[in-house]
Amino acid sequence: MHLEQFPLVQLKKSEHWGRYLVATEDLPPETLILCAEAYSITIFDSFRKRICAAPSCLSESRTKWTIHCSSCDYLYACSAKCFESVLPTHALICPILRKISCMKASQHEKSLLRLSTTVLTMKNYKQTSHVSQPTHSSEVFQLESHLSSWTLSDVNEWKKLCYTLRSMLVEVALMDISESELDLMNLISILER
Repeated sequence: MHLEQFPLVQLKKSEHWGRYLVATEDLPPETLILCAEAYSITIFDSFRKRICAAPSCLSESRTKWTIHCSSCDYLYACSAKCFESVLPTHALICPILRKISCMKASQHEKSLLRLSTTVLTMKNYKQTSHVSQPTHSSEVFQLESHLSSWTLSDVNEWKKLCYTLRSMLVEVALMDISESELDLMNLISILER
């Protein structure tokens, strides 16, 4: 994204807020200034049976979806078409999602571990397939890390979680053996903001 394309906003930066956008002029209520497609998504456990996991759909229902992956019980879809659309990438990370669900971690931490896994999957999938969709993975990895602002106890807790996740990601070639828990922690700090 190049901000020159969005003359209504200006990028600012502060220690407290990080990077943020400010309107360059008074705008009427409900003025659309930016619309972007999600590069990757994750759904909280409490909503996984009610929100379609296909990023292009994300339909929501008051009742539970019945089409799902019985192996990980994490992926739910509103239709067979949506379910089939996510299977190529899901097959790679299904066992990892199942293991993340069993980790001793908060709902927030598990969601960030899943999101990191999905981002790395999308990066790998789009690099190795002949997908004609635009890829934004390079933009995701160019965002600013906020790892240096984490407390020591947060760093130590995330280090344990990332050690476990890294070994699973290396096993399925979503992380290189030369990449460390620190690389994963930087990604999580980017996604958390």
